[in-house]
Amino acid sequence: MIGEPIVCPTPSQVQITGITDNSASASWVPRGSASVFDVVIVPEGSTLADEPMQTVTDTFFDMQGLTNNTNYTFYLRANCGSDQSSWVTRTFKTNCLPFSQMPYTVDFENITAGTNAIPDCWIKETTLNSSVYVSQSTTPSNNYLYMYSYANAPALAVLPAVDDAIDLNTLQLRFKLLKTSNSYGNIEIGVMSDPRDASTFTLVKSIDGSMLDATNTWYDFITYFTKPYVWLAIVFM
Repeated sequence: MIGEPIVCPTPSQVQITGITDNSASASWVPRGSASVFDVVIVPEGSTLADEPMQTVTDTFFDMQGLTNNTNYTFYLRANCGSDQSSWVTRTFKTNCLPFSQMPYTVDFENITAGTNAIPDCWIKETTLNSSVYVSQSTTPSNNYLYMYSYANAPALAVLPAVDDAIDLNTLQLRFKLLKTSNSYGNIEIGVMSDPRDASTFTLVKSIDGSMLDATNTWYDFITYFTKPYVWLAIVFM
């Protein structure tokens, strides 16, 4: 079947990168002869009609002055003069402000357990073969952070950034760890300069799952930090 050609095709390969607590960057690849684009940034609770539209001729757009810890939708369309493409959307969430009050504690009890549940201000990175979420045990009824990995696919949980005024060398991470299966992996504790770029992960301590003797037994661990980064990360693989 042959139809009418698309006069103004939508941009492709739209990506949101460089997310901070108050900014983010968008990029895309134009299709056809489009060289002018309309963009709108819509915070959660607003609609497309509520926010101003900006017209650009670049294939990237820097978003500034965003609110921390807020969900946004980025709208993009090609503007071909007498015709416009349909909107392409990407959603993202800005980072929280770095935390500065110590001690910082999380027990997961105030979080409703579920496969998408994660503590506020944490960032998770998973694949089709890995997962990170807050789950709940039945005996006793307690919440915990569940990390699953298959075929060495990394499951990454990143804590909120530490304020620059705090020397990371003075901090320690204390946690309990339970192995739920005899199929073991490794837990790696480290630091990152970019929480969404796994290549910035620097290992501080590795825990060999085969060294944990039994399942359903909680083990105590303490990790001391000596690396000058602002993000603390836990990787299971």
